[in-house]
Amino acid sequence: MANLGLAVNFVTYFNGVMHYDIDEAANHVTNFLGTCYILSIVMACLADAYIGRFRTVLIAACVECVVSVI
Repeated sequence: MANLGLAVNFVTYFNGVMHYDIDEAANHVTNFLGTCYILSIVMACLADAYIGRFRTVLIAACVECVVSVI
């Protein structure tokens, strides 16, 4: 349910603040959510097979912090 709420807020933000059309805003949101889902599967496989849960969370947190600064 949180992802659906996030998607609706993103579409509103992209449409209202960033002045995208509705179809462009929806496309950006679906690309973002799809990337989030795929990366969570990739990170889960890495955590299970190679680096462990704690290191995976640390790596994901560092990547998220770096991306949010950019």
